[in-house]
Amino acid sequence: MDRDCAYSASKSGGETRHYIEGYAMKVGFRPQKMTKPERHMEAILKEAGLPYKFVGGNRLQVGNKYPDFVHKEGGKKLIEVYGDYWHRGQNPQDRIDYFEKHGYACIVIWEKELKEQPEDVLEWIIEFDEDIEYNKAQV
Repeated sequence: MDRDCAYSASKSGGETRHYIEGYAMKVGFRPQKMTKPERHMEAILKEAGLPYKFVGGNRLQVGNKYPDFVHKEGGKKLIEVYGDYWHRGQNPQDRIDYFEKHGYACIVIWEKELKEQPEDVLEWIIEFDEDIEYNKAQV
């Protein structure tokens, strides 16, 4: 362990935590909290009883991408939540195509859609979930 690491690691709680997070960033691990749109999506999914769980924050890697939600019951389906600010200018079809190349169906929901059309979002996800091509029996 180099000198800065030993010194930082010996400090009290908050400073040590800061050091650990800084080190994690150096080695490429970026722990992330759920964003507000992701929390909104999770609430919609739970309320409807749909079998998806949050795997964002680098919990699941597909190729070199990290999806937000994955089907819990073996269906190779992903849900991506695009924030209006962070994903502006991005083409969601690129993400959908990328995951499809890795054997996953993907639907992208924009933050604005979650806010303004939550009933429609739920309907789209239910239709997406019923697509038999990527359901458990086919995987």
